[in-house]
Amino acid sequence: MNDFGQQLLAQSELVRPPFQGTEVEVCSHSLSPDFLSILRVSNGLISKRRIVRVFGTDSDSSIPSLFQWNDSEWKREYGRLAQGLVFVAEDIFGDQYGYMFRDGPPMFVKFYCEGGKTEEVAGGLNSLRRAIIDPGISGFFDLSLMEVAFSAGLLPSANEHLAFRVPLIVGGSHEPDNLCVEDIDIHLGTLAQISLRNTTLPDGSRINRFL
Repeated sequence: MNDFGQQLLAQSELVRPPFQGTEVEVCSHSLSPDFLSILRVSNGLISKRRIVRVFGTDSDSSIPSLFQWNDSEWKREYGRLAQGLVFVAEDIFGDQYGYMFRDGPPMFVKFYCEGGKTEEVAGGLNSLRRAIIDPGISGFFDLSLMEVAFSAGLLPSANEHLAFRVPLIVGGSHEPDNLCVEDIDIHLGTLAQISLRNTTLPDGSRINRFL
């Protein structure tokens, strides 16, 4: 195993047998050989402290498969915001990472669960790989907020996120006292509905109520 594979395994708390195939197609799109290089180390993994989950071709109680993840009800609820996207990983706050298959060649992107904004990841998949191995230098995650949450006993399981009780997109604060641990399907399903609804509102619209 190469140095990358050894480092990846050293920074993971859940690993699985390596993927043996030559191609993976999700939502009628073939995933890049670069991504398959991760699956050939571990066919799906969870990094230490559950900061990142990477989805593989198989599933268990701790991690769904790529196919299940991209066929999730919450993803469908994002509607057009998630069209043409294949998610291959997520972070502890619920932001998604994957490939955009729209105009031009596939692009590795970050999809913000709050709002549904998509942006290209500088450095592509290599940036995510470095973030798993050394999250402190990645710039991907709000590590200071994460550490405060962990210190307060907010420790998500494999099927939970760190979430804002009042989402940021409806005026919630980006502060530790607004954090909670929430079931993934509830968290993403709620944000999907709010995010899609927000796209129909004029800029600056005030949200009067959040249920």
